[in-house]
Amino acid sequence: MLKIAFPARLSAALLILCTYIMPAVADAQPTTGSIVTSPILIPDSNKDGILKLDGWALKVSPKLPRKTTIYGPCPGLPDFSYRVRQACAEDTAPVVVTPPVVVQPPVVVAPAPNPIFKVVRMGTERYVVGKDIVFGLNDFGGIGTLYNAPPGVSTAKSYGFLRAGIYRPSSNIEANLNGRSIEGFNIGYSIGGSRVLYSNQLLTGYYQMPGKFDDGARWTGATPTGLAIVQDVELVDSHLRFNVTLTNTTSKTMTGLRYMRTADFDTNSLDNRYTAANSFSTDNAIPSRGIVLAGLRGMGAGTTALLSSPTAGAVATFYGFVNLDPFAAAAYDAPQPVGSAKTSDVTSNVTIALGDLPPGATATVQIDIGLR
Repeated sequence: MLKIAFPARLSAALLILCTYIMPAVADAQPTTGSIVTSPILIPDSNKDGILKLDGWALKVSPKLPRKTTIYGPCPGLPDFSYRVRQACAEDTAPVVVTPPVVVQPPVVVAPAPNPIFKVVRMGTERYVVGKDIVFGLNDFGGIGTLYNAPPGVSTAKSYGFLRAGIYRPSSNIEANLNGRSIEGFNIGYSIGGSRVLYSNQLLTGYYQMPGKFDDGARWTGATPTGLAIVQDVELVDSHLRFNVTLTNTTSKTMTGLRYMRTADFDTNSLDNRYTAANSFSTDNAIPSRGIVLAGLRGMGAGTTALLSSPTAGAVATFYGFVNLDPFAAAAYDAPQPVGSAKTSDVTSNVTIALGDLPPGATATVQIDIGLR
């Protein structure tokens, strides 16, 4: 066997020669998904963003083996950056969604309903005017004006009446005695051991509870001994509704408080001929405990005045103006029974017992009056 021995100096020279002749070994292969960068843009012939590296494998940093597939350049990264064997990461910037344009339908404003009634001011008096009814309110809170109605407010002027109480234009019927107050209220209670009685009934010469209207139809007054009265009105069909609040403004309890409403309906308000068929008499009846009716004789069929109250404890009666005391037996404790009827010139009345009213306390009543 032939053995060739190489001197040590020759062996060193051969080692150096191999170093120059053998190709360079690429850096460690980057992992899939890692990023490499190029000094310039790597040509992409089909512009699909997928490149299989040849000579560029040694130009990227870190270096790659030939035929390595890269993707890019990837947006959002510095310089010319590519991802190894994996597509560039998706753009995670939030997607701006433009909301659809919503076309709002035009706003249709419904016309305001015609008011059920209007309030007409005339000096210290008020007129509540409905579709076919007029109520004249005097300055002490009752029905029946003392002064002529203003222009635009209907009255029974064909009969010479320029004032108003309860007037129905369509039938030209005035249910009150014109020119004088024929409707009002009475209040009684005990305070400090004494019973007091007050009446706002100008027909009988009484006006004991001073008060006045605001710009509308709210009437505010008081008794001389400290019972505050607030009276609001509203029109319900052909009825005027009084909503009354009573407040004890004193430091003493008011005991046995009673509220009474009185009206003198008359049939000859449109005619001064005092005949049997057309007199002051009305056909009076009490169909239930809190309702009194007064049929207007000579005015045509179906014309009836009404005075009533839904307030608990209301008692309806009919009798003359001679008894205005709400504590009288005829007014409350021993009135005409339900079903009573009589044709006569009398007043219609509703009395309500409200009990005791401590200092600062309030009580409310409701009264309806009108034509049916």
